[in-house]
Order: sequence, then C-alpha cells, then structure tokens
Amino acid sequence: MATFTSGHDVEEKSGDSSVVLDHDNGDMRIFYMGYFDAGSVGIVNNELRFTSVTIPKNATILSATLSLTKYQPGQATDVRIRGRLGADPALATTWATRWSASGSNTTAYVDWSPANGGGGTVATSPSLVSVIQELVNQSVWASGQYLGLLILYNNDTSTNRLQFVRGSLSANPPYLDITYAVGGAKFSAVFFM
Repeated sequence: MATFTSGHDVEEKSGDSSVVLDHDNGDMRIFYMGYFDAGSVGIVNNELRFTSVTIPKNATILSATLSLTKYQPGQATDVRIRGRLGADPALATTWATRWSASGSNTTAYVDWSPANGGGGTVATSPSLVSVIQELVNQSVWASGQYLGLLILYNNDTSTNRLQFVRGSLSANPPYLDITYAVGGAKFSAVFFM
C-alpha cells in the first residue's frame, strides 16, 4: 500500500462556514463522510485530490472505483460523487472557494450508499466511469495531473455519518482503481491521495 501524502483533502463544514485541510483525530487521520449535525458541525462535504494520475487525455475509461477504509462503525448514509474540473485543481482554502459552491464540477455524478461495517472494513464505490471519463476528456487534462473528487452529503437531515481513514503515514489511504484503454491497449492503475 502506498504511503499517504498530506495536503490532499479538505472538509467543508457548513455549521461554521469553514474548510479544514487534513482533518486529524489523534494518530488516525480521518474524515467524516455524509455527515449532518444540526448543531455546530452542519453538513460536511469532502474534497479529495489524487496525485500524479497518469491517464492520457481522452483515454477510454473501462472501469473506475473509489475505495475507502472505515475508521469505526457508523450509520448508513448517502453521498454523491462528482469530479472537479480544471487542470490540477487546487483545494479550497476558504469557505468562498469550496468546491461545492462552484459550478466547476462534472455534470456526471454517482450516488453511493456505503454499507455499514466495522473499523478496518474497506468500502468500494459503484462504478465512477462516467465521472472519470468526463475529467480525462477535458481540453485541459494532461497525464500526471491531480484528479479531484467531491463527495457531497446526499441524505435527509438525519445525523448519520461514516468515518473513513485518510491514511496514517504508512497505510490505508483512499485510492482509485482505474482500468483504461488507449489505441487498443488496456492498462490498469491504482492512484492514491
């Protein structure tokens, strides 16, 4: 498993209109996904950025999934995944620049209801082919860029939440597993944050 690189995820917290880079919880770096709290936290959306994604422009995406490791048991919740358009998307640094406030996201999206499970369980998304295809078909896309995914809370006002490991310095970072074709040749690759 690849080592985790800091500086590639942000929590957008509506409760206090803040963005938090590299949310930390003790030794385990985690993020809340699909979280709603009517109190101070509000809705939490997540910006994830994967490094050095070496998929050529206009490659045909054959399969694509996002895998996350659960930090601890949670409740069932629903999220929506979109891609972040643009070349090497920068993470939000202020509430005004948060990805969920901008139209610079893919038209394509995938809804996901991760199954509940204990800590250490790996949850894998449904197919993200439509989202990844839209990203690599951009005029500004080039192999080796960052690839950004926006994970949006997509539930009612229940206080459901799931906690996922961002990755310690040695293991368990979120990863994308993508198979693509170029000129009749097929390639598979795993990309980490």
